[in-house]
Amino acid sequence: MRAICGLIWESKVTQKAIGAELGMTSRMVEGHMARLRARAKVMASRGEIEALYGRAAARKAVGQ
Repeated sequence: MRAICGLIWESKVTQKAIGAELGMTSRMVEGHMARLRARAKVMASRGEIEALYGRAAARKAVGQ
């Protein structure tokens, strides 16, 4: 997951290109990112991390 996130953040490449570089399909990359987003949402809801953007941040702002 770190490699996928790093490639998205640093290189701004597509899931297909990331998959090719890591020996995965774009669907596998998509699955990893979905699991990571779900994990981040749980961590944000517990206050373990701060969600700065996206739906998780919107929910937190509404709750305050």
